[in-house]
Amino acid sequence: MMAKKTAETEESITETKENNVKTEEMSFSKRAFLSSKSYKLHRDLIEALLENGKSYTKKEVNKLIDDYLKRSVM
Repeated sequence: MMAKKTAETEESITETKENNVKTEEMSFSKRAFLSSKSYKLHRDLIEALLENGKSYTKKEVNKLIDDYLKRSVM
């Protein structure tokens, strides 16, 4: 009985990881990021950095924001 539960749990974890990868690879418009609660604090950067009519993954947007925030100021 215990082995069956472990196998089911491992299968569930694998399925969850695959779903997370698929979600991460999805592309969204600039407008979608601007209306997202997750990016509320960075709306001004999103408005400035992202192009209208182009789609971005969450990973791309996070990198753009990160790079901008880490840039050196002269």
